[in-house]
Amino acid sequence: MLISTPQNTLTGINPSFIKEYNKADAGNWHYDLITKRLTWSGRQFEIYGFNPGSVAINSDFFIFKTTHYTEIDRVNGIISRAMQSENSYNFRRRIIRNNGRIGFAETQAVILRDAAGTPVKIIGLTLDIGGKEAKGTIEFNDPQYFNALYTNYKKVIAFEIYKYVFNEHIAEDLCQEVFVKAWNNILQFDPQKGKIYTWLLSIARNHCRDYLSSKYHQTSKINVRLEEGLPKIIKNSFSNPDTNEIKDLLEKLPEDLFEITQLVYLHGYTQEEVAKIKQVPLGTVKTKSRRALMLLRNSFALN
Repeated sequence: MLISTPQNTLTGINPSFIKEYNKADAGNWHYDLITKRLTWSGRQFEIYGFNPGSVAINSDFFIFKTTHYTEIDRVNGIISRAMQSENSYNFRRRIIRNNGRIGFAETQAVILRDAAGTPVKIIGLTLDIGGKEAKGTIEFNDPQYFNALYTNYKKVIAFEIYKYVFNEHIAEDLCQEVFVKAWNNILQFDPQKGKIYTWLLSIARNHCRDYLSSKYHQTSKINVRLEEGLPKIIKNSFSNPDTNEIKDLLEKLPEDLFEITQLVYLHGYTQEEVAKIKQVPLGTVKTKSRRALMLLRNSFALN
């Protein structure tokens, strides 16, 4: 049920805001800055998991009882800046429902000012923007959302990982670890900063770098042959005798030179990144890269 709002109160307000305000699934609210009275519609209570009128509400309740603690400073900052010189504000944030579950909501608000420009009232709306799937709305920390996330993105994330490790089995293992890490840190995902795919991709790349610099990886022998490890596109480029010969020469490099060559020229890392992964000085990477190229050049000349 909508809050009763005199029509003249909405005069001059952006029509798109009024359209959203009047939607059945939108919670709406008024905050009188003079009397400090906050009024919620029934839907506003429902979004946060409360029965309408079951709790006493005020601005502190909105900020500290329904907003996730990681969002409080950001939300306060947005509202404070808007109150100084703007006529509206909007933000997305993690919310705490009455049952303790985490959700996501979007707040849009219009600030009404008197003739002197002093804020006197705020009219706002709240939209539940939790994860979506065919059956309806699900929360970001709901196992259903994780299943949908994994199903939709596991192939592209596994392929991205494969480009780092050149081994299908390792890529599958690391992919599972990436999704576990993402799920454990789901509250760090900010939908205002980008899509969840981009966020997953960042986690995957960082996880690959951690793996390549790990003691497990450093102490294990690199026994994945280029023929088995290179992506199909690269393998196809080795179809003529000349490139097959280069590939054979690469495989004959000393292990330390081969790995650095693989990281720089096949994985696409910069020498600075390789130094961090290998935990060696940058000068060592540069020296070994030059030595590897020299050996390859000399070997190719002899052949």
